Amino acid sequence: MLRGGLGPFIKEYKPDVICSTHMLYNYSLNTLYPDHEKKPFHQATVITDSLTINRVWYGTYSDSWYVTNSATKENLERKGVHSEDLFDLGFPVSLEFDQMAHGGGIQYKRGDQPRILYVVNSTGIDSLAVARHILKKTDYQLTVTVGKNRRLNAEMKEEFAADIETGRMTLLGWTDQIPQLMMDHHVVISKAGGATTQEAIAAHTPMLVTHIVPGQEEGNYLLLEKNRAGAYTPSAESIISCLDKLFDDDGKLYEEYLNHIQKLATPQAAHQIAKHLINQVHET
Repeated sequence: MLRGGLGPFIKEYKPDVICSTHMLYNYSLNTLYPDHEKKPFHQATVITDSLTINRVWYGTYSDSWYVTNSATKENLERKGVHSEDLFDLGFPVSLEFDQMAHGGGIQYKRGDQPRILYVVNSTGIDSLAVARHILKKTDYQLTVTVGKNRRLNAEMKEEFAADIETGRMTLLGWTDQIPQLMMDHHVVISKAGGATTQEAIAAHTPMLVTHIVPGQEEGNYLLLEKNRAGAYTPSAESIISCLDKLFDDDGKLYEEYLNHIQKLATPQAAHQIAKHLINQVHET
């Protein structure tokens, strides 16, 4: 079905470049155009995971590969991907992040109310328990996004009606404002998805990871852990324990995480990749 849709689309629009951000598209493109030299377009791939890359990503052909950082590039070189086809230009995120990134994230000082963003996903952690633990700490401000989960939205509205009424908790369903929300909070809590992790980095927002899909997401968390920009917190108890450590002692540990995550951010990656692709096409 995918190949059947791609073929007519390419013939109609005659693109100069096809740049995919999902591992499966290249397999369809390479079936449609098995002779890479005769393709009428430049084939590029943005790998959206970090460090530990599943072979499904690089087990097929692409003219060029874009990765999030130099460590991922070196890892793929060791796996046999030609270095001249690899470019570590960062992870393409919303241009909103580039507009704010020069501010350097949210600083914290004694007396501030830590603002916590909890992006709920469909993993096994008890979302209601997480919210309960955070709201027990009277100095924490909590924002929860539940996406299109109407049942959880209703349960949260019922249980935390008083906190919502007083403004200590903000409850959102589906929203396209995640970039701005990340920028407006000190910490984001979510699973270690490629996009979510890189958006947290671009927003300069330290991240607490609630779930890691084995293989696929391990490298995303490892990037945070190695650079001391996030922590693994698979339970409500571990989340509140980590938050307390971050903001104790006038937020000394939080400031450390903040400084480290700033160094990882590449908010201009989308611009850089686009410019590089244009240059690639002009050179051919």
